[in-house]
Amino acid sequence: DLGTEVGTGFDGFVRLGGAGFRVEVTGFHNRLSGYIYPRETGDTSRVGLPVFQYAGEDAVLTGFEGQVEVDVLSVLVLEATTSYVRGTRTGTDQPLPLIPPLQGRAGVEYARPAWFVRGEMELARRQARLGDFESPTDGYAVYHTSAGVRRTMAGRLNSLTMTFENVTNSTYRNHLSRVKEIMPEAGRGLTVTYRVVF
Repeated sequence: DLGTEVGTGFDGFVRLGGAGFRVEVTGFHNRLSGYIYPRETGDTSRVGLPVFQYAGEDAVLTGFEGQVEVDVLSVLVLEATTSYVRGTRTGTDQPLPLIPPLQGRAGVEYARPAWFVRGEMELARRQARLGDFESPTDGYAVYHTSAGVRRTMAGRLNSLTMTFENVTNSTYRNHLSRVKEIMPEAGRGLTVTYRVVF
C-alpha cells in the first residue's frame, strides 16, 4: 500500500584546503512526500523482538556533516568528522524514529610506507527526540586502536591489519539499532584482516 517516495533537496557545502589540511562542511534540507521508514508497532514477536512496520509519510530531514583532516610532518594525520540530522513528520510535527543523534569520530594515525598505527574515538550525544514507541539512548565515547603492515610481494600489495575495538569494553547502545532496548552494541573485540590488492 506504500506510494512513491518523492523528495526535493537542497545541499550547500564549503571546502577549504591548503598545505597539509582539508576542511569540508555540508548542510542539507530535504522535503519528502511519502517518505518510507520503519516504525515500531509496540508489539513484540514470539521471541521477544520488537515488530516494525514500514510506513510512508511526508517528512523533512535537515542537518549537516563536517570533516577536517590535518597532516603533521607528512607522517602523522589528525582527522575528525561530525554529523547531525533532524527528522520530522510534517503531518503531525512529531519526530521521525531511528534518527541518529549528533555524533562524530576523531582519530590520529602515524603512517610509514611499511606500517601504521591508529587510534580513534567514536562519540555520540544522548538521543531523546523520539519517534513512536522509541526509548532514549545515552551518549557515549568508545575507543578503537589498530595497527598494520604493508608489503609488496609478487608484484601485489599485501596488508595485514589488527583492529582492537571498544578498548575499554564500554556498554553502549546505537540509536539506529532496532534491538537497542534489549541488546547493547558489541563489547571489546579483535579483528584481523589480510588483504591483497589486485
